[in-house]
Amino acid sequence: LPMIRHYSSDELPGAPSYSDLTVDAHGVLYAGSGEGVMVLRSGVWELFELPRRGAVYSLQAAPRGGVYVGGASALGLLQVDATGRLVYQDLLPAMAEVDPALALASFYGLKRAGNSIYVRYGSTLYELQQGGRIIPKSIPEGAAQRSYTVGQAVYIRIGGTGLVRMEGPVTEKLPGSEVFAQRSVVGMWAWRDGLLIAAEDGFYHGATAGIVRLASDADAEYDRIITIDLD
Repeated sequence: LPMIRHYSSDELPGAPSYSDLTVDAHGVLYAGSGEGVMVLRSGVWELFELPRRGAVYSLQAAPRGGVYVGGASALGLLQVDATGRLVYQDLLPAMAEVDPALALASFYGLKRAGNSIYVRYGSTLYELQQGGRIIPKSIPEGAAQRSYTVGQAVYIRIGGTGLVRMEGPVTEKLPGSEVFAQRSVVGMWAWRDGLLIAAEDGFYHGATAGIVRLASDADAEYDRIITIDLD
């Protein structure tokens, strides 16, 4: 078994509540809290307070080290510089240039696809590129709250339509995904030559030719359950 180290609340630099956890490309651990980002390096904890001292809601490891931070009036990139100091790049001013309403917005559910980080606000999906460029993309009407990232793309269920795939400037409906027009999707992963999709009534395989349900021993039980809209 791997060695397990327990840290008590007395050893942590912030309140012992964890909104999110991630580890960056250099092995640095980051934990979100109501007081900022708790950082663990070489067995030593420290607390990094955000510029507006907001709570942290979401963390996503950056492709080249460091972590993107989303929270109450907070969106930025936290990195360790060459001297070992924690440095924060505040992205809210850049977001406000795209839309002034985002100047003090709160952000949840950061996701990574390829080398970009995605964050959703309202009916817009924002792509945060490595060079600091921010690209807004309109989400089709009827979109569920949850989104999923597999490979280079973001996938969202659109009520009454099915699944759409958003990658670069392209937004396209997946062939055969109308099966999800009235059926909730709860998970998605890369699998074989396509996607493994978890829905409220079982698992589906999505490929170029379309989407098919995977038979399982649980089918009879699924048929008995009254499904609930999970989106």
